[in-house]
Amino acid sequence: MRPMLSIDALPDSDRYLLWTLLHTALADGQVPPVEATFIDKSMDVLGLDPTSQERVRSMMLGQDPVPDVNSDDAPPPDRRLELFKDTVLLAYSDGALDESEQNRLERLIGALGLDRDECDAVWQAARELFEEDE
Repeated sequence: MRPMLSIDALPDSDRYLLWTLLHTALADGQVPPVEATFIDKSMDVLGLDPTSQERVRSMMLGQDPVPDVNSDDAPPPDRRLELFKDTVLLAYSDGALDESEQNRLERLIGALGLDRDECDAVWQAARELFEEDE
């Protein structure tokens, strides 16, 4: 089990993931319960301490600003597609991909320098996964 870390003690790439998930969840102006649960589980996996988790929850509620994503903190190239997959799953987790979420994902593709065909395959897999649940 990972030690409990404050937000500031997280590795840069983990903080990049967290801020990316938050910005994506908030892209449409609200964080549905299923997206909040996704972020809560992500915080557990990252080993965020309880105080930091409360800080993130206040960001989800719009009570505190979400820090900007710093491109220098992006994960190494071999982990970037995985970050994109996690973000797509978050965006689809409420059963629909909002236009503002899609725009954010499009910008993420460029920011991470990802291959468009690989990203399209991720989108298609997520669509199929969530359409099966309906």
